[in-house]
Amino acid sequence: MNFVGFTTFFPPHAGAESLCTYRFFMGLARVGHHVHIVTYENPEDIDPETMKLLDLDCFKITFLGKLPPSTPILNRFFKRNPNLNWKTNHHIDAESVLIDVLKMYADPILISRAPPTQSHFPCLAAKKYAKLWIAHFGDPDPIAPIMASYSRYKKFSSLFSKFQISRILNNADLISITCPNAILFFTEMYGQQIAEKMILVPHIGTPSFPAKECDVFPFASSKFIFSHIGSLLPERYPEKIISAFEKLANARRDFIFYIYGSFPEMFDERIQKNDAFIKVIHSPLTPSLSTDFMSRSGCNLIVDAQTTLSYCPFLPSKYVYAVESGTPLLGFTEKNSAIYHDYSDFQSTYFADVNQSDSLFETLNLILDHRDHLLNPSLALQKKYSQEEIISAFLKKLVHFL
Repeated sequence: MNFVGFTTFFPPHAGAESLCTYRFFMGLARVGHHVHIVTYENPEDIDPETMKLLDLDCFKITFLGKLPPSTPILNRFFKRNPNLNWKTNHHIDAESVLIDVLKMYADPILISRAPPTQSHFPCLAAKKYAKLWIAHFGDPDPIAPIMASYSRYKKFSSLFSKFQISRILNNADLISITCPNAILFFTEMYGQQIAEKMILVPHIGTPSFPAKECDVFPFASSKFIFSHIGSLLPERYPEKIISAFEKLANARRDFIFYIYGSFPEMFDERIQKNDAFIKVIHSPLTPSLSTDFMSRSGCNLIVDAQTTLSYCPFLPSKYVYAVESGTPLLGFTEKNSAIYHDYSDFQSTYFADVNQSDSLFETLNLILDHRDHLLNPSLALQKKYSQEEIISAFLKKLVHFL
């Protein structure tokens, strides 16, 4: 089949969605399908050495030039809402290029990838030149109204994008999301009429980057290493996490907790007070170092975002990568989440409930007590997020709709 992918982010950009998109389209190319990517020129965040390891030759790639800053079409009130800006010049140019690319192929299948949501907008005009348009949402959208830590302004202003997202959902032939709870979110937000065209396409865990030795913390340390990849933002329970590790540090001294990213400034004094046990590393987060960080830590802490919903609608890509690393992992989230369901179904990971006060501390303590006999993500769980499994399931669903 002929696949045309439209995405705002793609390597050499090193963001989460860029790499998720690469892994997905790589999976299609590896089983013999023709893949043509249309994307913008992104900052070269992935180092040249790692870029050589990416098999970009299996794609045809058309670059649109650099993505300019978003220009508001109403007034300054909407300045931080790029979903309203899809009819600016750079998106009109994207429509034109995308249409030309689609015309190159017989019965092309168009796949747009978000975030950001603007990746879908050029497809509204281009879809008539495709046999099928699949709009992929890596996260629920709009997120702001359901995020407990977001400001009232951000929650209110983001609702103005709801109309545009509704257009995408109603015009796309299929909508792909990463976990079952995301289906629940979209149908509650936009109506049951879209449920029939929603398909599950999780993040792919198959590693694309070999581990590159990391020298920012002592893996040779006799202390057990807990680690977290990425910033622990306000919506990721920083107060509960630091309190649990403070309590652990008062009880024992055989561990170190590394945060590869950042922590809210309001906790700086508490982190400095416990700097023998809690360390924040601000080095640039490269894909190879992330792989090394995960694969060589004693246990990876994976934290879901806090929302105002009764369920968690996310599947964090870092969780899927941690599963693939084979290293013990601890999910800190709600019981109604994709991470908890995997914990329950496969019994090969650890779980702490964000709604129980001492759950994280007790689980951390348990892991340290059994450090020589820890659970590792099972082969069955790893298979669930493997490239072969996800691409095979996707193609079977696609054939059914075609």
